[in-house]
Amino acid sequence: MLLLFVIGVVILVGGYMTYSKYISKMLNINNDARMPAYECEDGVDYVPLSKRKNELIQLLNIAGTGPIYGPIAAAVFGPIALLIIPIGNIFFGAVNDYVFGVISIRNKGYNLPEIATKYIGSWTNVIFTIFSVVLLILVATVFVTSPAELISVNFGVPYKLILLIIFIYYIISTITPIDKIIGKIYPYIAVLLLVGTLLTFISVVMQAFSGSITPEPFELDMLLSWEDQTGSLIIPGFFVMVSCGLISGFHATQTPIVAKTLKSESQSREVFYGMMVVEGIIAMIWALVTMMIFSPSQIAVATAPELIPQIATVALGSYFSWLVIVAVVILPITSGDTAFRSLRTIISEFIDLNQVKIKNRLILAIPIFLSSILLLTIIDFSTLWQYFTWSNHMLAVLTLFTSTAYLRYYHKNYLVTLIPAIILFIINMIYLFSDPDIGFGIDSRFISIILSIVVSLVITGLIIRFTKTFNDQEIS
Repeated sequence: MLLLFVIGVVILVGGYMTYSKYISKMLNINNDARMPAYECEDGVDYVPLSKRKNELIQLLNIAGTGPIYGPIAAAVFGPIALLIIPIGNIFFGAVNDYVFGVISIRNKGYNLPEIATKYIGSWTNVIFTIFSVVLLILVATVFVTSPAELISVNFGVPYKLILLIIFIYYIISTITPIDKIIGKIYPYIAVLLLVGTLLTFISVVMQAFSGSITPEPFELDMLLSWEDQTGSLIIPGFFVMVSCGLISGFHATQTPIVAKTLKSESQSREVFYGMMVVEGIIAMIWALVTMMIFSPSQIAVATAPELIPQIATVALGSYFSWLVIVAVVILPITSGDTAFRSLRTIISEFIDLNQVKIKNRLILAIPIFLSSILLLTIIDFSTLWQYFTWSNHMLAVLTLFTSTAYLRYYHKNYLVTLIPAIILFIINMIYLFSDPDIGFGIDSRFISIILSIVVSLVITGLIIRFTKTFNDQEIS
């Protein structure tokens, strides 16, 4: 199992060293290009920041609970996770983040709806805006409940009090200039996350070698099984579960935040592609330690919030387990605040409301927070997570289609985004047609697959048909 992990890390590092350079060359990265951080500098959202700060901010923006909760849940499928995550990360998730990040830079740091309008057509503006807003409200609400639950269970603090404190922090960080809170504290939080994850990994691996814990013996047929302990198929189950470590539409709402603060295009490969690779490594670590400590049958009947404290205790003991728990708690909080921030900027672009004045920021922020609070009172966490994961992948599909339109527009190799878009679209539709909770609950897998392929290809064809036509303009 550890060998598969090493192979996965080699795939991730190798992909960054080779495939990301191909994407960079294809995009004609221009170090002399005028950056939004300077061209649109407003002291609130458009603020030049150092590359190191941007890397750590991007990592925390995109991470959330996805690279921890998702891989823990997906570990029920066994060691195959350690190969699917890195391959999907390199060719799906990292490409999605990098290409769209560069597109956002070249369009004044705009969000997905505005960019889709430009390269696909005006008919996408309302659709993409609604989809982005709904996803971000789901994300922000999930990233309130998950840390509040962990804090309440592990430290005995009243759940509602934690919710109130988190919401107060979110309000402050959402309306405050990006360099005042996010730019100052995120680098330290990122270090805490990386240290906590690394210590967990080292400790569990050392205990496995010493015999303190005894992982289930690895057998080759574990890689050939396409079902988990409950009979769920790896397609679409695994891809929906693992979420952010492989690919995430949520990232498309976060990259424009950093696109507004980068100092040069040359930094974009490390910040967008590189931080997605780091997230993939984090996801693999949590999948690995989960599989080394628990059996698939144990994982199948537990939730990530239930397993995380046990993993932390095994890794660092009862006295230091808090370090891991605190890192896991802070992670979704640092994505929740930027989710709300993205919501504010997306809506401001849609209604053309300048965000320099704090009054205008509050006009948008207050209804956003009230919507999240309302959602929190009517839907439980497990249902929220299901809606989040499906809509998250669907937004990734829309982002990949938008990137495809951009690449076609400038005569670039658009297959690097179109192929992942089609594959992910089909997987997402299989989940929608077959899932009994949030989908249509079709029992026949054959029918679900056929319907998914037909619907996905037809819609893909229509989107490609109505994208803006080619011209001879060069990328600038």
